[in-house]
Amino acid sequence: MKAIESQTTSHLLDQNTLAEFIRHAGEIEHPREMIIDVLRAIQLHHGWVPDEGVELTASILGLTPVEVEEIATFYDKIFRRPVGSFNHPSVAFCLLLSQGRKEDCCLSAEGPEH
Repeated sequence: MKAIESQTTSHLLDQNTLAEFIRHAGEIEHPREMIIDVLRAIQLHHGWVPDEGVELTASILGLTPVEVEEIATFYDKIFRRPVGSFNHPSVAFCLLLSQGRKEDCCLSAEGPEH
């Protein structure tokens, strides 16, 4: 797969970050080493990594989208779909225990019960 040009723009990364990744990928022997860095930057900028982010990462690094997807789905800190306010394990656990009643939740604003 052919790498993209540094003039390329994307709503998933700011122009300076994108240009820096393209430059750095051209300077190293194994651009594959940058997959996580690019995915994390996309996630930081966009909130999660959509399919377009996987494709952008592949283009920047001269890889196929499948090669990037394999890494993206392996790491649990790379979010491949939007993350909402109830996706935190503590919140889910608390809601399960309290059945949605805030006053019964051990993680309420008043702090843990002893």
